[in-house]
Amino acid sequence: MEKDSGTENKALSLYSHDGIWDIYAGLLLAGLGINMVTRSTVWLIVLMALAVIAVSVRKYIVSPRLSNITFTAEEQARARKSKTIGVIILFVLLALGIGYVVLSQRSALPQSVNTWLESNSQLAFGGLIALILAIVAFITRAKRFYLYAILIFTVFAYEQSSGSSDEVGFGTAIAAAGGVILVWGLVLLFRFLRKYPRPKEED
Repeated sequence: MEKDSGTENKALSLYSHDGIWDIYAGLLLAGLGINMVTRSTVWLIVLMALAVIAVSVRKYIVSPRLSNITFTAEEQARARKSKTIGVIILFVLLALGIGYVVLSQRSALPQSVNTWLESNSQLAFGGLIALILAIVAFITRAKRFYLYAILIFTVFAYEQSSGSSDEVGFGTAIAAAGGVILVWGLVLLFRFLRKYPRPKEED
């Protein structure tokens, strides 16, 4: 069991370098943007499915390459702490989201909150996506995800401040941002595969 726990923490320490999370985020954002441009859910569903597949096959791509990599107990403890804090934050966000839905259905939210959300829906949604990306950055210690968060929030904030109703242009900007993240994720994945080759199986 201790060995499994150590392997899990090794993986957490290296996931920030394999590009899988970047690919996942890039596909989802690209799907969202294309959906806005085409007004068709087909591309969104296809790219979401590809994103899920990308994460699912991680154990076949990443895990075999971790067997010969060791980390100190301090590094493993730090990884475990980051993961625990990140999960707690995600659960708090989930609880807040459920609470918002319930209160909205019962019309129990203050009118000022409803008014602000209706007037700043894009800003709020962009802030939520940016917050999730920042949590991923905290958990994986991949600082580039903070840059992704800033990029996405900037796109949504600009659209909100401009007062434009050009959904095609907005969707294109989101898809382009997702494309940039996706391409960088693929670059990181290829680098990871070259740096950490699959160990040769013993006869």
